[in-house]
Amino acid sequence: MKSLIISCLLVTFAACISQSDAIEKNYLVSLRKAEFLSIIKCISISRDPILCAKYGACEKELPPRVFAAHQKCQKEHVGLEVLRCSKHEPLYKVPEIPAKIFDCVVETVHKLSPPEKKIMIKFEECAKKLKEESCKIVEGHRHLHRVRHVFH
Repeated sequence: MKSLIISCLLVTFAACISQSDAIEKNYLVSLRKAEFLSIIKCISISRDPILCAKYGACEKELPPRVFAAHQKCQKEHVGLEVLRCSKHEPLYKVPEIPAKIFDCVVETVHKLSPPEKKIMIKFEECAKKLKEESCKIVEGHRHLHRVRHVFH
């Protein structure tokens, strides 16, 4: 009886570990998926070509294998359409696209090597800096726009 309880506990523990590994599949080093996607959303909805160009500079910091996977996945989910920020529309017209691209990159890359992780941190720091510098402003403008819209 005791061995049955112990084996059940071990199976449950193993299932929990494998489930958490499946949930945490990620090619990022210091960012979680949700935080990264919030940065992408901020950039997309900003409709700010300068902010998009700054993010494009961050993308150049990606490890070559991740950059290639990103390009492949973006083509799969966006097609041949060139993504550009414009004052008239968001970067991603469908808000679910960045998450699909992210998941595709995870499936393509699988795991980063130690040198790739170091390079990836540079990209993540660049993206975080953009968030700190610009996304709070974007959120403030969106809030102000909603307040004006409610009172008019």
